[in-house]
Amino acid sequence: MPQPFRFARLGGGDAKLIASLRMLLGPVGILILCFGMSVFGGVLSLVAMLRGQRDYAYVPAITAGFVWYVGVVSVV
Repeated sequence: MPQPFRFARLGGGDAKLIASLRMLLGPVGILILCFGMSVFGGVLSLVAMLRGQRDYAYVPAITAGFVWYVGVVSVV
């Protein structure tokens, strides 16, 4: 299995959190979660870029994506 943190884009904790959410949510749920994570991660990266940061924590984007996922699933 490829290791996402091997390419220095995600830390080991981020990769483990996403893997555990994958087991919790299933194949369709992880797609919804990944979409939310990418949207919030994009906003997070724009904020980091405006602040002049090169590295930033991705856990807030993962958390926001999960909260968004729970909101989407509870509405449907």
